[in-house]
Amino acid sequence: MNRQHELVANAESETEMMRLEAGAQWKDLAKVCRRELRRNPESICALERLAKAQWNLSDYDGLVVSTRRLIKFNAFEPGYLYLQGIAYQVSGRYVAAMRALRLASMRAKDAELIAQIEDARATLDQWQSQLVEQLLRYDPEFRGAYGRNAEEACSARGFEFSWSDFGLAAVRSRDEQAERSNPYPRLS
Repeated sequence: MNRQHELVANAESETEMMRLEAGAQWKDLAKVCRRELRRNPESICALERLAKAQWNLSDYDGLVVSTRRLIKFNAFEPGYLYLQGIAYQVSGRYVAAMRALRLASMRAKDAELIAQIEDARATLDQWQSQLVEQLLRYDPEFRGAYGRNAEEACSARGFEFSWSDFGLAAVRSRDEQAERSNPYPRLS
């Protein structure tokens, strides 16, 4: 394809993607973006739109793949990491979610984005805490492991929390737990 034909094809593809995005035609947008990415694998525009379509289609596994590609193009864009973290969370991959959100938080400069990331981290902590509480209620094996070492028990089940001092999770008597701020749900 000569340069002029390539420019025309790019413009037509861009126009079509904009139209589909504006009309919230997510399936068609994803199809056009994939076609564009086969033709031009480095089209960040098509990849960003594909990620948006995947989000709206609840295609979180596809979204993780797309955000990985976007991060390869620009590893310092906190928005990509934030979106990836949310996709991981919804997919139940909490360790990967927290790690992506931590990186996003470290790289973000915009106050509004920082607030969104911190809210997502707090939501992820709350979500995981509720799951841990359920495990404590209904899984005697987990309850025993948690009583011995909360950090290890949670880590073995694929949980990772936003706080950094996992030492707080060391086994303590109930009196010590009541006196100290333990980020993990309490045994009851």
